[in-house]
Amino acid sequence: DDAAAAVLNYISNELKINLSQVVWYGRSIGSGPALRAVHRITQELKQKPGGVVLQCGFANFPEVAGHLFGRLAKRLVSRLWPNEAMLKELNCPVLLIHGRNDTMIPINQSEKLWEAVAQKELSHFHTCDCGHNDFNFRRCTLRPIYDFLLGVISSQGFPATNFQIDLETSRRALVRHIGPLRSRIPVYSFRRPELEDWLLRIGTQGDGQKALNLDKSPRTNEEQVKREDTNATKGAMEGRELKSPPSGLQSPPPSKRGRSKSKA
Repeated sequence: DDAAAAVLNYISNELKINLSQVVWYGRSIGSGPALRAVHRITQELKQKPGGVVLQCGFANFPEVAGHLFGRLAKRLVSRLWPNEAMLKELNCPVLLIHGRNDTMIPINQSEKLWEAVAQKELSHFHTCDCGHNDFNFRRCTLRPIYDFLLGVISSQGFPATNFQIDLETSRRALVRHIGPLRSRIPVYSFRRPELEDWLLRIGTQGDGQKALNLDKSPRTNEEQVKREDTNATKGAMEGRELKSPPSGLQSPPPSKRGRSKSKA
């Protein structure tokens, strides 16, 4: 909640951005702080938020704790984020994303949230055959959010004024590499379509060049075989000429030549 409150204070008081043009995002337990910020915009600041995206969110946090750790945890856990109750008091577009195979936060939690959504005209409930942490990032996260945002900014109530933010270097976000988490994120999340297309074109050109070389290689091999046969024929002819000296000159037998050498 403190981090979400700091972000809200920064974009509203420091950057002076119209909060009706801001769409909030919360995933898993982060759906609580995100909804809290949107609820604060509506109830305390008396403004209409641009919208909210909840991925793998929960309606009742104690129910999730009971699902994971038993009845005792359900009674002891704090009721800090009453998401279902807060969502009923919002009048803004909502996108819910949840996997049907989620065993950490069951999909019935998002079904309860969907029943609490007031503005269903611009809202959407996206489901997929995913778990809690194995989402297809492009198909089950980016695409639904893109379609949702396109509908939000195309609606009649969305502010038509654009804004441009010039941030100083000291105020820009510091992005650190995910490091050890990289091995836990699905490989398809790091795929780049433009790079894959470029590699595919290079591979196709390489296959074509190999095919061209294969077409040329039989001719080259035939020429090489012909040359080898010609050289072998020449060598045989030269050997025959050495073995048959001119008439009148007879070479001594090998045995006598060996004896003469031994005597010397």
